[in-house]
Amino acid sequence: RFWNQADADGDESLSRREINKFLKDLNLSIPKEALDDAFQRVDKDKNHRLDFEEFKLLYISLSKSPKLDTLSRSLSDHQSTEEAQHLDGMIQRLQGFFKDIQKEDLDSAKLTEMITVARGSQFLNSQQMLEDIHFTFRLLLSNIQNCAIDPWKLYYNEEYHQELERPLNHYFISSSHNTYLSGDQLRSKSTLFSYQAALEAGCRCVEIDCWDGKDGVPVVYHGFTLTTKLKFPDVIQTIKEFAFDKSDLPLILSLENHCSVPQQDAMAKTLIEVLGIENIKFLRPGEVEKVAPSPLALRRKFLIKGAKLRETLEEEEEDTDEEEEELSPTKKPAHRAEQNRVQPGGGQLKHTAGNNKKKPKVSKALSDITYIGSAPPAKVVKSWKDGDLLAAPSMHPSDCCSLKENVLEKGDLQEVPRARAVMQSTQKSLFRIYPLGSRVGSTNYMPSPHWGVGSQLVALNFQNIETPMRVNQALFNVGGRCGYVQKPPSRLLSRKDATECGQSLGLQAVELTVEVISGHWIPLPFQTNKVKVINPFVKAMVLYSGLSNKGPVDMTVEEKRTDTVYDNGFNPEFQKSDGFKFLCSDSECDMLMLEVWTEHRATSVMVGYFCARVCDLRQGYRFVPLYGLGGKLMANTLDDPTCPGLLVKLAITPTDKQRTCVSTNLSPSGIVSSAVLPAMGGLTKIRSIGKSLTSSACDVASSACDVAVLAKESIEAAIAPPKQTAVAM
Repeated sequence: RFWNQADADGDESLSRREINKFLKDLNLSIPKEALDDAFQRVDKDKNHRLDFEEFKLLYISLSKSPKLDTLSRSLSDHQSTEEAQHLDGMIQRLQGFFKDIQKEDLDSAKLTEMITVARGSQFLNSQQMLEDIHFTFRLLLSNIQNCAIDPWKLYYNEEYHQELERPLNHYFISSSHNTYLSGDQLRSKSTLFSYQAALEAGCRCVEIDCWDGKDGVPVVYHGFTLTTKLKFPDVIQTIKEFAFDKSDLPLILSLENHCSVPQQDAMAKTLIEVLGIENIKFLRPGEVEKVAPSPLALRRKFLIKGAKLRETLEEEEEDTDEEEEELSPTKKPAHRAEQNRVQPGGGQLKHTAGNNKKKPKVSKALSDITYIGSAPPAKVVKSWKDGDLLAAPSMHPSDCCSLKENVLEKGDLQEVPRARAVMQSTQKSLFRIYPLGSRVGSTNYMPSPHWGVGSQLVALNFQNIETPMRVNQALFNVGGRCGYVQKPPSRLLSRKDATECGQSLGLQAVELTVEVISGHWIPLPFQTNKVKVINPFVKAMVLYSGLSNKGPVDMTVEEKRTDTVYDNGFNPEFQKSDGFKFLCSDSECDMLMLEVWTEHRATSVMVGYFCARVCDLRQGYRFVPLYGLGGKLMANTLDDPTCPGLLVKLAITPTDKQRTCVSTNLSPSGIVSSAVLPAMGGLTKIRSIGKSLTSSACDVASSACDVAVLAKESIEAAIAPPKQTAVAM
């Protein structure tokens, strides 16, 4: 492959000019004197050109890694020269390495297969492998078979299906917020492609905001803003077309319903006609489920989430929480006790103390095919704070409680007794978390704390690919992005097991040590013409869930970095060898993030990243594939031999230590929220204008939000190190 790439003219030999171009393609810059020396050493016939065999020698020479060569030499220290010269002897040495260092028991057949795959078909010559043992060892370690995450977990296969047989609420489910939007929450376009992109990224819960449209056809858009509108039938048709292309596991359609009853009937008719009633999971009259079905049992099924009619009017649900949300993290101010509220059927409903109990009407036709009902969030949260789960509203296994992002971030719900109450609730029913309305720029919150207490549907803005979304994608990379990941054992404790844990949550604390050894095929930053050759360095950090067995802990990100290697993206070797140490109080939800950056003049540009849960990591010398800033793998497939990545050494040691517990009232996120939310007040007032919202008013709203964002950034700058440039991919 590389020979054909280098020998562009096909004359079966390489000139110095062709070698220079090949090195440029490798993202490698070598001083002229060093290259001259390397060329002369491999040019056996001294004709100033390289044939295929001479080219192989040059490539192997360029691939040298002093650290790994030292390690591979140490494997044969205890063997005789005669033993080391036989293939069986080398296999035995590698078996010992994988057992003692990598903590894997591999038989000779499996190990031979791994080496064959790593070296390609040329490994059929076992003598060649013995002659290039150091090169073989490097190839074996810098290969997806040696990935930091067990490779079988990265694919959706029959073996992974064994983990998909538990009830639906025992899984984290990849979820999107306002899926239809392509940009911000005020003026961006609503597009059908946004649904396609989310589904192709493995999303298994898409949101559809439904409003009355012309000619009896409901529309989808962010109500009372200048976002464009989509026809509801077009959205459903697009969802049907792409629903099961990337995953055959159930797809949840989260309906935020603001329509009148006649248009809700039209929605029900569209859903049945387009999706097919046989493909929609719903409960027939009198049918009761004591336990939710598993994802496998619901393969290729659509689950409609929304308001349902219960047996009595008092139990009729309302599922318009996101449009009614408060910007204040506490309670509604007194002067807002009387305000105009938009009636779901259109028009204005005077909302005063006298009609607080008035509920919107729900179409029976739509209710009949709705499987996931709603639960009143205020009552659920109160039962957690009071520590009385018996006082919580009755919830069916398929019911879902929707909560704003800041509810579970409050420290008082992360204290051990209340955190346990939340976890027990999330075992029985579904919980959905959604962004605050103040995130008009479609920014995202960090999902880890919400997974930490067991929330299944942590909805993010998929159009904003920044750190929170990368963390989300990292979790759901497991299973080939099928969209379902089983909760860790500590989030599935029975009441009896939870009681036995006493004052502990049963979390697994570990000490994680990360040594970044070398890079592999690191490319130039995407769309950056100014950077000719990469100067890479690596940042390592852990993003914490905020939980420990003793209560909420310090979530400050500890960012550590390697030295910079100049002019080498092909095989840079980092010299800092003592390793980066992190104390992870919740290894099942804490996330390791490795970011590759390149220095360029006075700034730094991010190239790619790797992210994974600490509990998913394997010990020893491991390869981590890099993902571009857009969340996609930097290679066509994981088994591509030129897949960009890093070689790292990981050590994971169980410990009784815990991160420092913090006051529940002094978290940085709380400081930022208290400063920013008042500045966002203007947005709520403008949006309450409703149908009379004009472009001018929207501009005022955007200006108010810009001021708030500047305030937020100023405060964050005071509590966090400055950010560096990142280039999207």
